Amino acid sequence: MTTLRPATKDEIRQYYHEEYNAKEIPKYITKNLHQREFAFDRVGRGPRDRYNKFNQLRYLERTIKAKMPYAAYSSVALYDTPEKREGWNGAEFVIDVDAKDNPIRTCNCKQGEVCDHCLSEAKEIILHISDNIRELGFHDIHYVYSGRGYHLRVQDPELLTADATQRTELVNYLIAAEVPDLQEGLQYFTIPFGYPQIYTNWFKYTINHLQKKKMYSGLNKQLKNDIIKRKELVNQGQWGIVRGEIRPTRYDKLLAKISNIHKGLCDTKVSIDTKRILRLPSTLHYKVSMKGTAIKNIENFDPFDDAVPEFIEKR
Repeated sequence: MTTLRPATKDEIRQYYHEEYNAKEIPKYITKNLHQREFAFDRVGRGPRDRYNKFNQLRYLERTIKAKMPYAAYSSVALYDTPEKREGWNGAEFVIDVDAKDNPIRTCNCKQGEVCDHCLSEAKEIILHISDNIRELGFHDIHYVYSGRGYHLRVQDPELLTADATQRTELVNYLIAAEVPDLQEGLQYFTIPFGYPQIYTNWFKYTINHLQKKKMYSGLNKQLKNDIIKRKELVNQGQWGIVRGEIRPTRYDKLLAKISNIHKGLCDTKVSIDTKRILRLPSTLHYKVSMKGTAIKNIENFDPFDDAVPEFIEKR
């Protein structure tokens, strides 16, 4: 298991002096650079240097190299006047999957830590969500490795102007945050499309990642162990047998508890927020000494090959 460590102040300085290249910022950000707010964390306590605007990439690069920030951010929103956050013209729809916050990660990381294993699971989750959103007909989708997880950024015009309520409904749909509202108790597990299929897929994924030694919010130990014992029946789609053995009342409680776990698969606050700032690809995540990286091929991307700064590789 590979664990990650914070960068020292000297390493942060080295990265921005010797390695940083603003051309690594993806075109879907630079094409409307002048409409985005930029923010910087200059002392390691959060992005307090806000409301910055840049009309040209070279000015942004010059500023980043001069500030050598602990973190740099850009807005997902587009503004007429980004330095005042006025004249809102829309915002990307974002899914933020952070490996350290995954409620069903199966590694042995301590709270706040991430490793290669839980980063791999975060990638699995972002790919599942990506498949679900493509099924809805959205295709202008981009991926970013954030340092401790992954961002999925959607720029289809239909979503840019969506309000917070619409974004809430969408993210809940994508992660199966609610039990399907159908009259027949097992019907949704037999429908091979739409939300019932999404719910079924996530239900199976979650059950396969539950562990006997771990506790999960709202899911008592006995019910957890009972469903883990029946994992193979779940994978085979033997819903009637599972429901009968667990008992209908407990089974209904299980569905509700699993849906509640799903709500933690991504940071839904990020998805809902129409004025959010996100880590800027190309900059350093100092807490894990990894580069925020725009991903060209998500299937083949490996952060330990593609996002390691030189001050780590040289050791």
